[in-house]
Amino acid sequence: MEGNWRVPSRVGLVLACCAVALGAGCGSDSSGSSADGVETRNPEATFAPLVRLAAGERWLPMDADWFLDRSIFGFAEDQGCADRAIAVGRQLEDLWTPAVDWLGEDALGTASGTASYYRTPYAPKTPDHDATLMGTECPFREGYRYFANQQTRLYEEEDRVEGLRLTEGYYLDLVDRARGGPRPRPGNRIAAPAYVERHAEDVEGEPGLRLTYWLLYGMHAPLDGQEKPIEARTHEGDWERVEILLQEGGENEWAPAAVRLHDDEGSHRDVPWGSVRRAANVHPMLVAGKGDHTPSHAPRGDEDCGACRQWPTWSSLVPAQKQPWYGFGGSWGEVGTTSDTTGPHGPHRKWAPDSPFNAET
Repeated sequence: MEGNWRVPSRVGLVLACCAVALGAGCGSDSSGSSADGVETRNPEATFAPLVRLAAGERWLPMDADWFLDRSIFGFAEDQGCADRAIAVGRQLEDLWTPAVDWLGEDALGTASGTASYYRTPYAPKTPDHDATLMGTECPFREGYRYFANQQTRLYEEEDRVEGLRLTEGYYLDLVDRARGGPRPRPGNRIAAPAYVERHAEDVEGEPGLRLTYWLLYGMHAPLDGQEKPIEARTHEGDWERVEILLQEGGENEWAPAAVRLHDDEGSHRDVPWGSVRRAANVHPMLVAGKGDHTPSHAPRGDEDCGACRQWPTWSSLVPAQKQPWYGFGGSWGEVGTTSDTTGPHGPHRKWAPDSPFNAET
């Protein structure tokens, strides 16, 4: 990823304003016409969103490493055989055994260049299956090997690796006690990292950038009208993403065009930059839905939400594609009975322009 992670001096005063006046809207609340070009060598930080969590939010943001340190990594089976635990995070000492090793983040994805975890699934059972002759009730399926950086999320058909059944695949099961996230720091400011990707992409017919910000929570629990969880759509693990679309101007100059917001149905909508409230005129102000964390652009009239937690993502940016787990193709969360109750995909090359989903293995 190009550039560095130091805030350029051009916007130094802007960010300083946000640091001291976060609860007051960072000294600016602009929702006028589209911005002119902004000169910056670090657009990832310059245009990073300010996310506001609802008052009383139970499931707080977390670090991906924190999630992995408290997770059991396994392969789900669907032939009446027990799921196979492969590894456990470093905070689960009581679950470690010689057969269930420590979880190696660099073997989940593609960023490190090391070999990925792989498993051979069990063979389908047939009417004439004879456990005595086969030597085991769960024989392996010869000729098949699946890697953790391939599309193996359960119940998901799109781009699925060939031969893998919908009800088998890799998952990360976060222990229940960790779902709420780390203990919050004093005050209302969130310090969890936001993971960012940068991809060249035409924006409104002009050369530009798509900046993708990934936000991780331990649970996705949408609420009904009585603020009760909707069980059919509740799942462990919750990766939300927000995208900023920029047009290229002169050298190191970028003009923001829109904020792309994604929903739970897999669709998105682009909100014109001029229609989005902004902190210090450069940071889109977004609201995370209570329980489900689905981002929306902040409406007017909520400036005085003193109990809301503020997440200035630019203060904790991490390059997603350099993380050792980047590219993990399984579920970030335990396995449910449907796709809607199973952990989601996380940051992955699936969302990069012109890039195949499954790794060459």
